[in-house]
Amino acid sequence: MRKESVRKSALLIVLILLFLVSNTIGVYATLTSRKQLHVWDLQPLWQAGRWIVEGRGSPYSDEMTRLLQMQSYGRPAQQDEDNRAFVYPLYILLLVLPLIFLPLPWVQAAWFTLLELAALVGIVGAMRVAGWSLSIRRVLLMAIWAFLLYPMTWAMALGQVSIVILALLVVALLSLQAGWESWAGVCLALTTAKPQMSFLFVPALLLWAVMQRRGRFLLSFIAAMGVLLLASFAVYPSWLADVWRATASYFESQPFPPPVALLGKAIAGEQEGVVTLALVALLLAGLAWSWWRERHARPLPVWSIGFTLVVTTLIAPRTSLVNQVMLLLPLTMVLRDLGARGVWGKVAGVGLALAILATLWGIRALGMIPSDPLGYRVEHVIISPILPVALLVLIPALRLAPGPGQKVDVVK
Repeated sequence: MRKESVRKSALLIVLILLFLVSNTIGVYATLTSRKQLHVWDLQPLWQAGRWIVEGRGSPYSDEMTRLLQMQSYGRPAQQDEDNRAFVYPLYILLLVLPLIFLPLPWVQAAWFTLLELAALVGIVGAMRVAGWSLSIRRVLLMAIWAFLLYPMTWAMALGQVSIVILALLVVALLSLQAGWESWAGVCLALTTAKPQMSFLFVPALLLWAVMQRRGRFLLSFIAAMGVLLLASFAVYPSWLADVWRATASYFESQPFPPPVALLGKAIAGEQEGVVTLALVALLLAGLAWSWWRERHARPLPVWSIGFTLVVTTLIAPRTSLVNQVMLLLPLTMVLRDLGARGVWGKVAGVGLALAILATLWGIRALGMIPSDPLGYRVEHVIISPILPVALLVLIPALRLAPGPGQKVDVVK
């Protein structure tokens, strides 16, 4: 039995390697070698890695930022434009380390391949976390639907590392379910490479692990974070202060508020500040109650995890629409729950899935106006609140109204 398991694992690794190599060669031959591309969100990562390897100092420096602006705009960035600074924790470069030494067209091809694989891991992993049995037809349909989700499509086009963070998040949860706690701690530590996506999820899961006495998981997370931080300080001792300064400057150059602020403005107009703070307080209180209610849940408090990702996308100080790829997990949970409610539940689930695609893409198509040629304001002001607000309504509704044969999550 053990030999059979080893054989299957080896075959899976070989198939993944074949996919990575063949897909990279295919993307290079058909796209990146034929046309000079500027992959918007890959460029700062690759350039920062090259900057360090070439011994040019801090990747958070003004010189590095000016180089990225010239590569992106052909000129310095204007007041209302993304200033293109490198604003990630230094250890995020581990995710692109093997690519730093390659020519840019090959880097782009390999990165798109990695994002495709990460998206597939996120999709299948989300189904497993949600408790969905896997069949070829179901996985295929979910994959097509997930790749057509506006945040996922846009993240793929931009070469966004948020898809890799989604995969790491899901693998951490799957590892906890399987009892691979050391691996779960390492993956969870790596999700902090993009703090906008993990700043609520990581502490919430760690507190739950304390309540569960999951010592191996906690120790592996602490050890992995220690290695990441020490390695970063060894490479560039002042990186933490530099990233703080670069992030402050980045926030100042971004005019788009988080969805909760948009809701506050819609409710109170010019007095949105007080209402926004009240909404944030209510969301955090609801989140704390949800985790407390499921504090003894085994193997995972999946609904609290999904709710955490929803609240994160609502309140993160500067979170792009592409970071909403992590809503794939709560969306999958909702569709799975509806599918377990009989024929009408399945119909409702299919209708919801199609309505999401039609709404997001319909607004994007109709939102192209001359004063907003790239659609940034349409995305960040109109589209960005739709998915998290819908899930904010659906998740509590489904938990308070369990379907036939389903149990209410009551902690004893």
